[in-house]
Amino acid sequence: MENASRFRDLVAILSSIKGDLSTNLSPPFLLAPKSMTEIPLCWIERPSLFAAPALEPDPARRALLFLKWFIISLRAQFYVGENSKIGMKKPLNPFLGELFIGSCTDEAASTHLVVEQVSHHPPVAACYFWDEEHGIQCEGFSRVEMTFNGNISIKMTGQSFVHIHKYEETYQIPMLDAKVVGFFSGHLYPELYGKYRIVCSSGYISEIDFCGKGFLSGEKNHFEARVFHEDSGPGSPRYALSGQWSRTFQVRDCGTDAVVETCDINSLTPTAIQVPPEAEQDPWETRKAWKKVHESLAKGDMQATVREKSKLEAAQRAMRKHEAKTNVSWQPVFFSKSSNQDIRLQALAGSAFHDLKRETLDEIWKVDRGLAKRHRKPFHAGLTPGGMKES
Repeated sequence: MENASRFRDLVAILSSIKGDLSTNLSPPFLLAPKSMTEIPLCWIERPSLFAAPALEPDPARRALLFLKWFIISLRAQFYVGENSKIGMKKPLNPFLGELFIGSCTDEAASTHLVVEQVSHHPPVAACYFWDEEHGIQCEGFSRVEMTFNGNISIKMTGQSFVHIHKYEETYQIPMLDAKVVGFFSGHLYPELYGKYRIVCSSGYISEIDFCGKGFLSGEKNHFEARVFHEDSGPGSPRYALSGQWSRTFQVRDCGTDAVVETCDINSLTPTAIQVPPEAEQDPWETRKAWKKVHESLAKGDMQATVREKSKLEAAQRAMRKHEAKTNVSWQPVFFSKSSNQDIRLQALAGSAFHDLKRETLDEIWKVDRGLAKRHRKPFHAGLTPGGMKES
């Protein structure tokens, strides 16, 4: 009963908010003990899956392996702070300059990650992750907007590209839109809807249909996908996938009509990310900056959560006011802004299956790869997110 009451109160709060929910405060009981900057961890927490396309000589198989990695990564991206059986929670809104840096290593591969909140208005996060040994890397940026109309609608804009050096091959990751449903049942979960394509410079296309659960039938988080070459078209796929992106799906070879793999995501244990010990973290790194908020959430102390969260948010507002008065713009550490269209997008845009209407933000954020790989602390000359010099 208490949980149902909370969600009724939540619906009333959300209904009163106009515009983008991602920049508004959420009730503490709905918050996950992690920041939005940690979400890209979903892409690297299974390093061998990320590296797999770089080890495959056949371009059709590479496209399939890339699609498989993409689908498997979705659950951690959208079920934030919970799991597909329990539900989901909302990550903390990141502050300008927030950084998340770490790496994941399993028995066969190691992937490194740098995420930075590069813009406040609009809120934009940029990320770069790479596997040096296997020659595969991803660079991208995105903005998340949320609105409420009975369900929370999540719209993503931005760009993200994966490049495999050995094959000089580039994939564009689509920006997915989602809805958070289940408010009146008290069990929140995400649903993805619509058709998306992963376009590759090799000519292979992965087309994904997300249909989700209907009011009367179907299973939640359902999808169907196919891998085909643009010369033959979607009517002649090489591989087909179907199932639930949060649980289990099958891969079928369309040439033999045989199921070649059943993928159970619950059996694929993610690798824990390795981050520096707290004493060695910079004040701008996510887990150090939000430590007291995380601790309060873990204890279920909602008053302390609000108090600690408000301290950081008030300091950030003061910092923005000071920058406006002094006419000084915030300078990100690892990424820079460019008005030039990305050359990788221009190359992929020649495909008849490239969805141009899904592009993008007006500004492009590009990483300094050398700096990301050889970063030095402190990142902001001793300035902390609280606006004071670190002693």
